Amino acid sequence: MDRAALPLCPDPESRGEGITPEQLLIILDQMLLEWSGRAPYLRRVWTMRKAVKEALVAEVARVQAARARSPAADRV
Repeated sequence: MDRAALPLCPDPESRGEGITPEQLLIILDQMLLEWSGRAPYLRRVWTMRKAVKEALVAEVARVQAARARSPAADRV
């Protein structure tokens, strides 16, 4: 069985081709938001959404730090 794979961005600054971790986390957050509206009684959904939001905050901070250290940051 051939599985389709998401082409992830290998660039630490998230400037390359492919899906960035930030984009993937945003999609997961939106999916969980919709799911929580349909099943608000499922605590696990809310727990996963909180974890995804925390991961998104950490990923944004990681990318900002990587870009700040980049020589390309001096050219902007």
